[in-house]
Amino acid sequence: MQVAGISYYPSAPAMSFNKKKMLTKTVTRINKKCGMPVFIGEFSYPSENMVGPFAGWNKQLKGYSKTQQGQADIYRDVIAWGKDHGLIGIRYWAPDYEGEWYPMCMFTFENKVGTAKTILLNHKEIVQ
Repeated sequence: MQVAGISYYPSAPAMSFNKKKMLTKTVTRINKKCGMPVFIGEFSYPSENMVGPFAGWNKQLKGYSKTQQGQADIYRDVIAWGKDHGLIGIRYWAPDYEGEWYPMCMFTFENKVGTAKTILLNHKEIVQ
């Protein structure tokens, strides 16, 4: 089976004004024009403000706060939409990353111990 792979970082500075609409149009166009399903090979949304050289990645998507709940909500909503629109999978980017990209990951860290953020605690709701 051929599958088209894309990345989706809605908080990235280079993304279009309406990032959610851009995603839905992209997936739909690939499905129709290429006749293949789409896999999001990299996805992430920050649970708080990015800092340092990545501070430009703080664009907030309308309807999704930069909080743990906002991060979980967008992940859930992309999956829910995708189930009925030709999206066959999603891979969360670096769920365990501990460095400057920490706000994008799925864990909080203290003394090298990771604790699941809301995005993982709500996993049953997300994948059902």
